[in-house]
Amino acid sequence: MSDKTPSQGMKAFATIWIGQLVSLLGSGLTSFALGIWVLERSQSVTQYTLIILCASLPGVLVAPFAGALVDRWDRKWVMFFTDLGPGLITVTYAILLWHGQLHVWHIYIGAALNAMFGSFQWPAYISSITMLVDRSQYGRVNGMLDFGQAGDRLVLGNLDGL
Repeated sequence: MSDKTPSQGMKAFATIWIGQLVSLLGSGLTSFALGIWVLERSQSVTQYTLIILCASLPGVLVAPFAGALVDRWDRKWVMFFTDLGPGLITVTYAILLWHGQLHVWHIYIGAALNAMFGSFQWPAYISSITMLVDRSQYGRVNGMLDFGQAGDRLVLGNLDGL
């Protein structure tokens, strides 16, 4: 563990956790809105389903390598860039929508990229716990992680896969 006291480590983790919770909810709401947009625009369940595939398959393919790579990289920067990437994708969606240029294929690409970012983000986030938090706080941290995931599911249902 680092030279931080247990309370400082827990405070640092709580700050990161709140940021990740906001990011998770924001991503879920964006995914939900994009799914509704695709269904309204195309009237095609097939296109909606392809978005779900694009949001799942790349992450599954990248995940076996992501953990090993995250172990070699600075976790702080991995978490930074894996939050920045989806944020930039969302801004791109907004700009394209504003100019009337958003198409379903843009959402396919964005969903695939978001899945890949997520495959790197989760291992970095989870492994940062052991660097920040004293072992005696692991139960508390686990409860916070479960709360974040359950809160996302409760608010958004199972729609965050887009």
